[in-house]
Amino acid sequence: MKARVLNQRVAPNFRGVFATGQRAATRKKTKIQTYKMKQIQSLVGAMILMTGATSSFALPIEVDAIVGKWRHIKMVQTADGKVVRIQESHGASTMDFRRDGTWSLSSSTNASSGSYRLVGEDSLETTILKSDVSSQVGWTSVKKVSVDEEHLQLITTYDEKGMEAFAKRTNGTRPTAMDVTSTFEKIR
Repeated sequence: MKARVLNQRVAPNFRGVFATGQRAATRKKTKIQTYKMKQIQSLVGAMILMTGATSSFALPIEVDAIVGKWRHIKMVQTADGKVVRIQESHGASTMDFRRDGTWSLSSSTNASSGSYRLVGEDSLETTILKSDVSSQVGWTSVKKVSVDEEHLQLITTYDEKGMEAFAKRTNGTRPTAMDVTSTFEKIR
């Protein structure tokens, strides 16, 4: 009978020690999981803040954001990853986007107009319907759009096939890719 009592005494103590150890391990595990979760939440929060701070253009564009008259201030051409031309426009040309899906461009060397529509969350498809440069009529291109209350940026990317529309260099070659970034400021 003593053995039985002893076993009864040992078993509860053993279970108690084991259970205490289990609770301690569970608490430690929970603390580690909580710490890791807080780290993840902090990283996600930081990424959201950084995205908002570095890009005011992160949200999908809407037609109202681009509607209005814009003064062209700068164009940057990048061919095969290298900047090949920077042209300051100083407002010599203007672009007008209308709510009805049409646009017009006026500069000292060209007047053109056409249609546009939003494509995806950050792109605009434009088609040239009239132009002083007859070879441009019918061109359709997709431009990445960045816009805020004061500035509009249109980035047109030409791949190797798109580059065929341009004249070859003096050495007979063409770039394999080109980006043209046009920056405008809001007039009204």
